[in-house]
Amino acid sequence: IVQEVLEFIVPSFFGAQTSDQALPYWGRLGQGGPEDNNALKRLKSLRQHNVYLGIMQVVFALFAIGIGLWGITRNREDRRATSEHRFWALVLLATFLLALGRHTPLYRLFYELPFMSSMRCPIKFMHLVEVSTVVLFAMGLDHLLRDVQTAPPQIKKPARPPWRPSPVSVMFVIMAVASALGAALVMLSSRDFADTWGELRAYRPLIALRGPDLLQNMALGLLRASLLAALGAGVVEIGRVLRGRSGVQTWIAIIVCLIVAVDLTTANSRFVKVSDMSSLMEKNDVLRTFDAVPQPFRVAVFHVDGRSPEPVDQDCEMLCFTALSYDLDFVRTPYNVGFSYLGLFQTLGADPIRFWQLTSS
Repeated sequence: IVQEVLEFIVPSFFGAQTSDQALPYWGRLGQGGPEDNNALKRLKSLRQHNVYLGIMQVVFALFAIGIGLWGITRNREDRRATSEHRFWALVLLATFLLALGRHTPLYRLFYELPFMSSMRCPIKFMHLVEVSTVVLFAMGLDHLLRDVQTAPPQIKKPARPPWRPSPVSVMFVIMAVASALGAALVMLSSRDFADTWGELRAYRPLIALRGPDLLQNMALGLLRASLLAALGAGVVEIGRVLRGRSGVQTWIAIIVCLIVAVDLTTANSRFVKVSDMSSLMEKNDVLRTFDAVPQPFRVAVFHVDGRSPEPVDQDCEMLCFTALSYDLDFVRTPYNVGFSYLGLFQTLGADPIRFWQLTSS
């Protein structure tokens, strides 16, 4: 549990995704249990995305949870309006426990509910964790902005009151120091990464060759978290120093939003893939043949050996996309068709237009 929670504030700490050759994922997400007989489920790790939330979002969300549970704010009105904070805190906790899957008993109870066993993977609950984190982040930021908008009380005594840091600043500083210490420990650890982290070597021998790259990624990710946490603490304390002045609330909001935008953009940029889809939208001989047919018809895809394509077949997915783009009635056929059609498919597999003419399809 602790291993994956670390990636909430350190992006791709255990690698990006399984298919990434430069930064392969080697954490515990996607591991099959001992009862799994499927070869895919027996992979050491399987992940297609990260679970990064952002240290700025996490700290403000924790601040909002603290307001809801313990009222750590000087504003009495905020202390009374805690029902929404508690609700979203419960949503965050429940969806996080469900996202852990078989590692907690809660998912077993959820799995026994009607239709819930058809869910592909429990990590899908991370989407609800993200939603609840965003709501709590907005609540925590709202409390901070209202606090810096209010002018500080006038002190009659000439002596300056003692400075006390904000609870948000304290959390930021704790995370900054912890992340910096973690980065130092990683950089001082053994350079023989494959031997130090045995489960990495066991997952895939190819990844062992990437040991130094993964070690560097871990250290840089922790330093990134430390820098963002220090920046967050500085923004909060500067806002408190300028408390009550005109425009400080707007500038704090703009700065925090810019930090969050840059943070998420840089953390998720490796997951954005650019593909040229223009070929799917261009007319070809097949589509021109479709246009020449006046009566309604349906379209199906077969392999030359008489099979319907697998759901993960990329060629099939491209044809599905093309058919839907031109409002064609696309039908997914059964995976196996009769043996009597095999010779016909094999003979005319390279000439689909002639095949459609002979079969009136």
